[in-house]
Amino acid sequence: MKSKSDYFALVFLSFVWAGHLTLVRVIGAFLPVNTTGACVRAATCIILTAALAAAHRLPALRIASAKIGLLLVCVGGLGFLLDFFSFLGLTYADSNTGTALLKTDVLFSALLTALVFKKGARFRPRDWGVTLAMLFGVLLILDIDLAHLHWKATDFYFILSALFVTLNAFLIQHLQHRHGLSNDTIAFYNNLFTMLIFAVFALMFENGAFSLSRLTLRQYLPLLAAGATQSLIYLYYYRSLSVFPVWFVKSILLLMPVFSMVINFLAFQTIPTPQHLLGTAIVVGCAAHMLYAHRHDGREDGTGVCSRG
Repeated sequence: MKSKSDYFALVFLSFVWAGHLTLVRVIGAFLPVNTTGACVRAATCIILTAALAAAHRLPALRIASAKIGLLLVCVGGLGFLLDFFSFLGLTYADSNTGTALLKTDVLFSALLTALVFKKGARFRPRDWGVTLAMLFGVLLILDIDLAHLHWKATDFYFILSALFVTLNAFLIQHLQHRHGLSNDTIAFYNNLFTMLIFAVFALMFENGAFSLSRLTLRQYLPLLAAGATQSLIYLYYYRSLSVFPVWFVKSILLLMPVFSMVINFLAFQTIPTPQHLLGTAIVVGCAAHMLYAHRHDGREDGTGVCSRG
């Protein structure tokens, strides 16, 4: 059975990720897409390196083989693509619609689990029902009316981001379970390679150095904060992927819009409507049910070993 701290870490991850997306929207208002990605990842790199140095874990970052190195490059490439399309969407498309579309990663992970990765974690009909109910609650929170939704080309940026984040999650689990790589190692190289790709694109297409020279001290603060939240995401996301199936992690992360609503209320005094509260009740209720069921009725974890309650 997983420990209570594992489940708490997964719920806390939803809160941290919601705060991170809020910071990215703030940064996107004064920096272009690739420069935003490079700067956030640079701040994350500094924080991760300092933390690993303080814990005397830098020697563990040594790559054992060319195959492992290639897989880590792939993780970084997918990390770049998922952020690139997410940032593009948040810059050029409606953020509420985008947040909803980013949640399609739970459908991608469920389909891949059911059709491809059948051994690693069962996905039962009951899970489909609870997951779809949570998605309906998310739509209520985000004021998304599917009957009157006008699709734009830029909305597909979010769907691409959701696909790449799902593929990245399965690849990370593969490195954890089949190759025994530590979360520290995967996180460090994921961030490093993603940062380098963003930096190249920023210098080639956005003149990133010039963009940074115009920033004020006050504008650097959200960049540092985003680096801190990205570091926490690595810490809790990789921990969750090491002990839970991908579909379960993605399902519980549907709590993110709930935490975003709370953050908007506290930071921007945005008052939730009865519809928002109904959606919150649905999402929180389904998440509570899913957490309880996974902990007590015997479910398979990401390694393919069934944990009994």
